[in-house]
Amino acid sequence: MTRNFYLLTVHPHLVAAYNRCGVLKAAADKDIAAVKAINLRDFAVDRRGSVDDSPYGGGEGAVLRVEPIVQAMRSLPEEVEVILTSPRAQPWDYRAAQHYADEQQALLFICGRFSGVDQRVADNFVDASYSIGNFVVAGGELPALLMVDAILRLMPGVLGNQGSAYNDACDNEQRHVPLYTRPRVFEGLPVPAALLSGNHQQVEAWRAAQSEEQCPPRR
Repeated sequence: MTRNFYLLTVHPHLVAAYNRCGVLKAAADKDIAAVKAINLRDFAVDRRGSVDDSPYGGGEGAVLRVEPIVQAMRSLPEEVEVILTSPRAQPWDYRAAQHYADEQQALLFICGRFSGVDQRVADNFVDASYSIGNFVVAGGELPALLMVDAILRLMPGVLGNQGSAYNDACDNEQRHVPLYTRPRVFEGLPVPAALLSGNHQQVEAWRAAQSEEQCPPRR
């Protein structure tokens, strides 16, 4: 059964664009997962399409209102686990991606905009909140799509070579190593001799040494 990933957003066209390529398209083509944009303005509080308002107590910017977010959540045809994107949340990493890849339940990502979302959403209607880094972007669509991308590539069958999803990251038991391809020498820059030796043990020893240097073990 196809697993659904919902993104609640005021810019559904951003999700539509990303759906046309990469692992999102691969997952959809194989009926493994579908990434669906939910337009928050479809649940606006008035005919003008309002989904935000000024914060109580004053302050700069606008805040996404609680009513349209909750109404959108309740309109979904299935139970979902809700994730809020926020620069103030716990950092997203490989382990989080693997956790959600192993699950079967549908996911809903609330994509923040403006100055953020009403705190009542975060306190009462969200299962987890994640940040992609200690910086702020214009909205939660890109962070949510990054998280979805990280999850999908770990789901069996999405990638042509599933092993590559596991070996690409430093944040797991495997260790990333530098990669080289033809030509053997480019402008005086050679491929390491160990990789050209044809000696499997020598190649593996080189990779082990490089992986230790690239991604040292956690202490």
